[in-house]
Amino acid sequence: MFNIKQILLKPLYHIHLGEFYFRPVLLTSIVTLLLLYVLISLGNWQTHRAQYKEHLMQQLAERQHKAATDLSYLMTHSNGDPDYSHVYAHGQFLANKQLLLDNRVENNIPGYEVYTPLVLPNHKAILIDRGWVQQAQSRQQMPDIQFQTKAANIVDGTLLPSPAKGLVLGGYTNIYQNWPVVIQYLDINEISELTGYDFYPYVIRMNKDQPNAYTIPAITFGLSSNRHRGYAFQWYTLALTLLIIYFAVNTKRERHD
Repeated sequence: MFNIKQILLKPLYHIHLGEFYFRPVLLTSIVTLLLLYVLISLGNWQTHRAQYKEHLMQQLAERQHKAATDLSYLMTHSNGDPDYSHVYAHGQFLANKQLLLDNRVENNIPGYEVYTPLVLPNHKAILIDRGWVQQAQSRQQMPDIQFQTKAANIVDGTLLPSPAKGLVLGGYTNIYQNWPVVIQYLDINEISELTGYDFYPYVIRMNKDQPNAYTIPAITFGLSSNRHRGYAFQWYTLALTLLIIYFAVNTKRERHD
């Protein structure tokens, strides 16, 4: 009669190791292999993430040391990925269509990230990240983000991918009524429809020494590569521990009666 329990608990083989013998059973072997696959896969994923973050940091450092490139020229002549390039752009700021990205914290102080549209000579537009400003005591009071009117509309900074919109719940959709408007996420398509301009899918983060710039946060990529490597080490250690337990459980000392 077919007995699944006997099959699962049946020893696969028997190996003598001096006074000990190693005799694994099918059930523990299957479970161990599955868990090992999961743990090692998680470790490999964290290792790949660390390598990817290191590549981005190297790319950022290399491109920041290069001379600034005209944005319009870069958009039409770049053969590769223009992310994190040192660029400059000139045009007309839409000072009456500014956006304040909510829930931005700097040194544990709540505030906003200020985004201002810049219309370029080719009639396309791009959002300029002017940096972080502190939130007023009342959320009904908007921070003063007026421009220095005498400053030239020339921006020097870093070209960044537009922030991901992410998952938007029904109660957190943007409401564009009074300008400057407080937004919960940045949506290039929404801003294009509101302003009537075709926006590049990027933002330029101003350099901190630029006129009309506020507190410019450092460019980060989420968790650091060291954190990812630390997590990878933990997953690999768990895999090694599991393997030790597997051999310990299935290894017995021979009895001599």
